[in-house]
Amino acid sequence: MSKLNEQMVHIATEIVVVLGLTFYFNQKTKKLMGCIDELNKKVQEQEELLKKHEQIIKQMIDFINKLEIPKEQPKEKNGKKTKIPKSPVVTKKDVLKIPLKVPEKTNNIKIEPTPKPKLKLTQIQELYE
Repeated sequence: MSKLNEQMVHIATEIVVVLGLTFYFNQKTKKLMGCIDELNKKVQEQEELLKKHEQIIKQMIDFINKLEIPKEQPKEKNGKKTKIPKSPVVTKKDVLKIPLKVPEKTNNIKIEPTPKPKLKLTQIQELYE
């Protein structure tokens, strides 16, 4: 019977070791699957963000293209080409030429001293109590 007991103990320890390894690897795989799911979510968020950025860039390009004025060919009047007036360029010199209205100095302004407070500090403290 001692051989039977030894075999039973040996089988029981092998089962315990196999169950322990199964539990350990099961926990590891769950943890890794959680990390993979989290990374998949982040990748999807990044893809959505890229799509939004692409849409914004396309809208900006369309807007810029709409702003560009196509160059028109000058129309002919009586066989002569008319010049297209250029948009005026405002320079710093032009800005300095703009007359500024400066208020006239008046000596009639009277500055009065600020009036003394009618309430005393103790009266103000009583109001807030």
